[in-house]
Amino acid sequence: MIAGGLFSIDKAWFNTLGKYDMLMDVWGGENLGMKIVHLLAEWICVVIFLAEKQASGIVQICEYFYSFSEISFRVWQCGGTLEIIPCSRVGHVFRKQHPYTFPGGSGTVFARNTRRAAEVWMDDYKNYYYNAVPMARSVAFGSIKSRTDLRKRLECRPFKWYMDNVYPELRVPNSKDFVVGVLQQGRQCVDSLGHTLGGFVGLYACHNSGGNQDWVLSKEKLLKHGDQCLAAAEFRAGAQLQLQGCQTIDLQQFELQEHTGQLKSILGDLCVDSATEKSAGLTLENCDPNRASQKWKVLDAPEM
Repeated sequence: MIAGGLFSIDKAWFNTLGKYDMLMDVWGGENLGMKIVHLLAEWICVVIFLAEKQASGIVQICEYFYSFSEISFRVWQCGGTLEIIPCSRVGHVFRKQHPYTFPGGSGTVFARNTRRAAEVWMDDYKNYYYNAVPMARSVAFGSIKSRTDLRKRLECRPFKWYMDNVYPELRVPNSKDFVVGVLQQGRQCVDSLGHTLGGFVGLYACHNSGGNQDWVLSKEKLLKHGDQCLAAAEFRAGAQLQLQGCQTIDLQQFELQEHTGQLKSILGDLCVDSATEKSAGLTLENCDPNRASQKWKVLDAPEM
């Protein structure tokens, strides 16, 4: 990953590539790519001294209040290369605080921007991004038609080419590494109910809008909601399930029993149960394959 704004590019090539995505907000988007370049959204300029690239036609990119960009994906997929020049000198000064605001909060802005990059450039690989950041599915990202048209016009390569040729050492998760989507029981789905750390989890009418109902069952057997995990307060029948920081410990690990639809603790014969969810949220109870309150359907997360 390369720090934001610290690059030079031929101006004509920058224009051909489509400049900035003007529908990204403020900044954010660099974490999507392993070798993604993002553009600095500060009042300051970044000075780059390229010892081996002093020829005319190489221009510094120094812009105010633009979002970070997915320009690395565009450069690679559309015929260019991203190079690190030896003996370069970089100066970068941060402000103590941002001189601007984030509409809807920095998390929403960041999710909007990264989702735009994923939708335009990552093809089916975007699903790995959504698996890692389920909440992004519920964030509106605006129209991407102008960017997909740009990709077609430039005849850019698929993202698989990027993975095979630019970052072949990255291991792509196997489809069995995780299950992502919603956990449904009848007409209701497992819902965080807006709770955070220490809060309990219950059921709510399935709304197909992601958000509080997005869950990932990871290869580590964690039932994840964003950066939090479902955890039993203790291993006993009747123990309440709460949202806790993910730690890959046994009280947070569950196995989906495909033949019964139960979510079973790895510690023993206790399963996730909704019988008392209205008063106490989801709990652990003795596993009973005939108990309707222990049967779950894992459905794909809705496309937004």
